[in-house]
Amino acid sequence: MQLRRLGNSGLEVSAIGLGTLTWGNETDIHEAKDCLRAFLDSGGNLVDISDQYSDGVAEEILGELLADEGYRPNVTLMSKTSRRGESSRTDSSRRHLMRSLDASLKRLGTDYLDIWVLDGFDECTELDETVQTMQQAVVSGKARYLAIAADAAWQVTATHLTAKHLSPGIGVIACQTEYSFLSRL
Repeated sequence: MQLRRLGNSGLEVSAIGLGTLTWGNETDIHEAKDCLRAFLDSGGNLVDISDQYSDGVAEEILGELLADEGYRPNVTLMSKTSRRGESSRTDSSRRHLMRSLDASLKRLGTDYLDIWVLDGFDECTELDETVQTMQQAVVSGKARYLAIAADAAWQVTATHLTAKHLSPGIGVIACQTEYSFLSRL
């Protein structure tokens, strides 16, 4: 499988990523193991996960497979934080983001994420707080790179510019957006 540089970083990821949305819900651990093995055997390395997939069960399954099979060195982990706190509102506060990251790392059985993706936009929390928290995760070693997902163009731009302003060396390297012909109609 072809590898590509992600954004302007030196990180190389496979052209196709393995999604884990159904793991722990429609896909059990045995099927997940077969999927992961086939994906890695084909040369893939980018695995997309989220703290919200099956209420964290997907992360637990992936963590177990990474530990049991020794796949961690071959996998580029890209995990999203949904930014939803105890209430139903979107929450990108420092408190929620750090709790979310720590819980994801524990479920995945690793001490860092290769790519930490901020999913959504919180109009109640200052963007500076959100971006500084994510940059601190990079400084602390809990995340290697930052990305954003599912935002409008102006939100992507605002997050990117804020990151460049607050800490020029720790910016947003990618944006995960839905790319579907059907949803564009």
